[in-house]
Amino acid sequence: MKKNVMVIEINRPIDVVFQFAVNPENTPKWIKSVTEERTSDPSIGLGTLYFQKTLSSDSQVGETTFVVTGFILNRKLDFHLANAKYTCSYTFEPTEMGTRMSYSEEAGVDVELEDPLDYSALKRFKELLENEGQ
Repeated sequence: MKKNVMVIEINRPIDVVFQFAVNPENTPKWIKSVTEERTSDPSIGLGTLYFQKTLSSDSQVGETTFVVTGFILNRKLDFHLANAKYTCSYTFEPTEMGTRMSYSEEAGVDVELEDPLDYSALKRFKELLENEGQ
């Protein structure tokens, strides 16, 4: 797979969904391979670095750094993997019931994604938000 694109509807307001997505403390809750995430700055914006610690399915520990390359409050969040061609993007659109979140990732022209995010991660993201406060 060269590009991975997924969309999910979340029954929560767009500002709540966006803030959950940018908060590094939440990432390990919905992406199983991420064991820890932190940022270079508590105020997220262009140039903010996200540092991730990961654990692969074969128990390999890894560390990666992402740079925020696109940021529009409550609308868009783009990342680029430092020193690589991998990019991922989140877009947020208001809907009658809440928010439509689109996720896409790619590793570069004609390059296969090694471990693409699967839809179960987006379902966990949705469940965490929709069950929040219940």
